[in-house]
Amino acid sequence: MKLAPPRSRPPFPPPTSHFSNATWGLSAASRRSRGKSHLRRTGWIFFMCNAGIWTLPPALTDDGYELLFGTNHLAHALFIKLLLPTLLRTPDARVVLMTSMAFQNARGIPLDRMRDAQRGFIESNMRYPHSKLANLIYASELARRYPELTAVSVHPGVVTTDMVVKAPWFERMIIKVIQMMGETTNAPAEGAHTQLWAATVEKGKLVAGGYYVPGGVLGAHTKQSSDEKLAGELWSWTEKELEGYSA
Repeated sequence: MKLAPPRSRPPFPPPTSHFSNATWGLSAASRRSRGKSHLRRTGWIFFMCNAGIWTLPPALTDDGYELLFGTNHLAHALFIKLLLPTLLRTPDARVVLMTSMAFQNARGIPLDRMRDAQRGFIESNMRYPHSKLANLIYASELARRYPELTAVSVHPGVVTTDMVVKAPWFERMIIKVIQMMGETTNAPAEGAHTQLWAATVEKGKLVAGGYYVPGGVLGAHTKQSSDEKLAGELWSWTEKELEGYSA
């Protein structure tokens, strides 16, 4: 493909972006957002909830929440809450939450255990699926409550980041099984394709609150990921836990 001569190219203005470094704990995230007035003043086109952890040993966040749930769900929910006024003012603003096919292993979300580190073998290995189910149903509930905002969740595929490559043997074995079932392994650059597609595709091609997999197609749901009652309970619990945190 050849580029058009410079003079014939449309005069698009240069894009504006802001990098906001943050530690994914509630108190730290709230502190980091203070003074970032551009987060509320400047129109956002899309907000990607991309940070996540998987194989860390059982522990609590500095705020006293189960480490994976506090990082993968609560911290993102806080940033969405803080940015919501700006997002709602911005035409075609989008929120893209990164989930994982691991949500399929979750049989609900034990919200009453999220102040516990969950050190048992089984419950420890369910922490990640719980957090990824939360990402998916939180996106669907966000879209339901704010129809003027486009919110979706995305499974990027198995991406060879350090989180995967340096995972303990048990988690690597799980990945091998997933690969044997036909799941493709992608390099980090390829792993970003689906979320970038969700952020930039024509709005009419997205289903509000939809769950998308590589290729830009709607993914299969489980009973739990389709449970509107569970999504409402997660929303209410999250709102209560985030009381007192502000920009």
